[in-house]
Amino acid sequence: MIRVLFSILAVVVAVLAVVLDQPLLYVVAGVLLLLAVIALLSAMRRRHREAQPLYTKSSPEEELKSLGIMDIRPKDPALKTSREGDGMAVGEARAVAALPPDEEPSPREMPPREMKEYGTGSDDEVDDVPAAPVEVRPVAPAPRDPHNSAVLEPYLQALRAAIGARVVCLLKQEDIQPEYDVVMLVSAERTRRGRTFSAREPLLTAGMTQHPVTVRHVGDGGMPVSSLGYTRTPDTVRQIAVAPVPRQDDIEAYFLVADTAEDDALSDTRCRALLAQFAKLLATLLDTPKSETEETIRPRREIIAEEMVHARNEGYELSMALVYLNRAEAIADEGAAAIRAAERLMETRLHESVEGRIERFGELTYGVFYRGSDVEAWGRTIQHAFLGTSGLLDGGVSIGIALLEPHHESPQAFRQDAMQALSATFESGSCVILE
Repeated sequence: MIRVLFSILAVVVAVLAVVLDQPLLYVVAGVLLLLAVIALLSAMRRRHREAQPLYTKSSPEEELKSLGIMDIRPKDPALKTSREGDGMAVGEARAVAALPPDEEPSPREMPPREMKEYGTGSDDEVDDVPAAPVEVRPVAPAPRDPHNSAVLEPYLQALRAAIGARVVCLLKQEDIQPEYDVVMLVSAERTRRGRTFSAREPLLTAGMTQHPVTVRHVGDGGMPVSSLGYTRTPDTVRQIAVAPVPRQDDIEAYFLVADTAEDDALSDTRCRALLAQFAKLLATLLDTPKSETEETIRPRREIIAEEMVHARNEGYELSMALVYLNRAEAIADEGAAAIRAAERLMETRLHESVEGRIERFGELTYGVFYRGSDVEAWGRTIQHAFLGTSGLLDGGVSIGIALLEPHHESPQAFRQDAMQALSATFESGSCVILE
């Protein structure tokens, strides 16, 4: 599958190189073609290894010695059973007679032998007691990668090299509120994913989605620097180009963002055409069919709205806390396995320490709902639960809490206040409650 995608990318980039007459695209096409050839050779080599015989031919004497039989002698007629024509030895007949009726073991029903640890006994010991049957549990399938990260990273790197951008990233927006998830970000130095940020001014408005590419200047009356939460160095950005990924799913909006430290590097027609074509092909890569057994994840706004309705109908005070692991970026750099392990530890610690509904709101970020008035003590309990932790939870958490008020007419407004409290926590270092 990977080599087919690399081949398709190589053809697309080569066609763009011919159309646009850009020598750099020939280099990118060559690299993609080389990756496809390497993947093909690797698959052929693996098949060749699997086709090798699993055994070597040996003589009958060697086979008998391997079974512990040192010599073969004629069988004594006295050892025959009383039944004529039955060649079963006496020992075998007694073993079968000792079994209850209809319970002669088949090869699949034989109980497995107990594994012995190295160094716990001598080779001469024989265990005559059969081990208890081992319970076989089905292995859960590995979680599906919805964004095909193995292909997405070189794809974004190819786009960054083609247009000469400083950073290229794929962002996902689930709600109307300008909050974004960084699906993947590539630059010359590193690759990052899993970051969530909010912007006071949206990177892409509803009117901009009608255009294949929108180029915006940063600062001096243009896009505010504070909205570029996907990068750690927003002050160096002078221009961004945004291209929506055309998809039929209206719940999740994806779009490409490229930025540069120069004033007009992304304004020319060539860069716009390349960005639009890459976004169009990316729509095909993202539209992978979902598994029938895949669990549908509820949108966060539905979860918040559900809690708001219950609180107002039953007349109790409601608080929402956003709990963010401080080492989230470092753990994200270690890969998906480290993220899943840290989230399991984080969710377990939350369930053990506090009361309330706990929901995953993003990578290494959880939303916790509390029904009660003693919010300060409840927030301190969460923070103290992660103090002094080591391993994946080392560094503790940041907590931002918002209280449900009458002016919270929508789930987005309630969550926005919690996000503001969480942002203030990053600066103060202590739990912040926004009333």
